[in-house]
Amino acid sequence: MQEKTYPPESVSISFGRKVLFFLIMVGIIAAGIIIGAELIIRIFLPQPFLFPRWEYSAEYGSVFPADTTITSGCPGKWEFVYTINKYGNRGVAVSIADHYDKDNIVVLGDSFSFGQGVNDGEDYPSVLSAALEDKFNIINISCPGWGLTQQLRRYHDFGRLYSPKVVILQFSANDLLDNFINRVAEVRDGKLAFRNTDRKKGGIKTWISRCYPLQKSQIYCLIRNLYNNELWRERDKKDAYLSRTESIPSHEKFYADLLEAFARSLRRSGTLLLMTGPQDSIDWFPYLKQRIESLETEELLTYHRSTPWFEEVEDFGSPEGHSWGKKAHKIVGEKLAEIIRNL
Repeated sequence: MQEKTYPPESVSISFGRKVLFFLIMVGIIAAGIIIGAELIIRIFLPQPFLFPRWEYSAEYGSVFPADTTITSGCPGKWEFVYTINKYGNRGVAVSIADHYDKDNIVVLGDSFSFGQGVNDGEDYPSVLSAALEDKFNIINISCPGWGLTQQLRRYHDFGRLYSPKVVILQFSANDLLDNFINRVAEVRDGKLAFRNTDRKKGGIKTWISRCYPLQKSQIYCLIRNLYNNELWRERDKKDAYLSRTESIPSHEKFYADLLEAFARSLRRSGTLLLMTGPQDSIDWFPYLKQRIESLETEELLTYHRSTPWFEEVEDFGSPEGHSWGKKAHKIVGEKLAEIIRNL
């Protein structure tokens, strides 16, 4: 008797396999979209990146990690290298000692003094050191994004250990509102007082700042840069509002009070205070400018205008976006060297 044959049964796919297949397809499509977006942004709208980024600090709010090489770049356009020494500062590490063979000069400031937008050795503190023929130790304790509060806290914690002959303080317009982000210094009874920042360490933010693939992602950089640009617009509005509505703008007075207390403390220690800043932005703040002029009258500091240094000089900005590029840093360093030689 002939055996009956039956058509093969259709193979049924389990629900779990369907879900897995769907997720794989979604992952492939998402990866394709991300890669495509990365390439499109990289080619047509390249975004600046910085890695590694700032780390949380209870004392200052944010710092660069010590003993680190930082890369700041924009694909296909520019790239700069910032070497951070063992003390967390840019430049040659000068060991702290009880006695120094040379006089010391401490530089305080934000991204302009740090040298954001120029390579190692091109920042004006390095130019200053070379122009003075290494007759002074130049200790640059500046950090991008810092206001005067953080700069003075850093001087109190570290800079004063060098018993400097001169302190160079670089003013920038954004310092005034930066002071309220990390208010780690204030004036009490005419003297400087210090405390830790109110900001807290966020685990997610720390992970994001240390995540190499994310920090190099053009999509992430685009989103972050758009957000930061919006923050800057809001800060400019707040600055204009305070200047327009307050007879004595609170952010100018706070900066001026800090500066006066600092200048008087330096005078007591026999340290000279020199100030300068990019394109004389001090003129935007009449009350602060008047306070600085009063301190000059008392010979507590000298403010050196930078605008005359750039007369008939063109294209001195950095492709990174700063108004002081390599050419400007060379000019500022050499001009400051002339001033210090004539002290």
